[in-house]
Amino acid sequence: MRGNIAEYLTARLARDRPDILERMKAGEFPSVRAAAREAGIVRPTATIYTDNVDDALRAMLRHFSREEIIRAIDRG
Repeated sequence: MRGNIAEYLTARLARDRPDILERMKAGEFPSVRAAAREAGIVRPTATIYTDNVDDALRAMLRHFSREEIIRAIDRG
């Protein structure tokens, strides 16, 4: 598909989740990407710099609880 990412996401919403597209058109979401996140079309992301473990963990703690991180480490 040609065009920008917003156009692509809008087309995906129209095809896969017209209910969320209508909510987006009504102004319920601040952006097309936010509507696409609600629809499960895109996943939330974060950048974690890996040159300092303390900074990396602080960044992870903004998104996950301490318990979630410990459970993930224990599974690893």
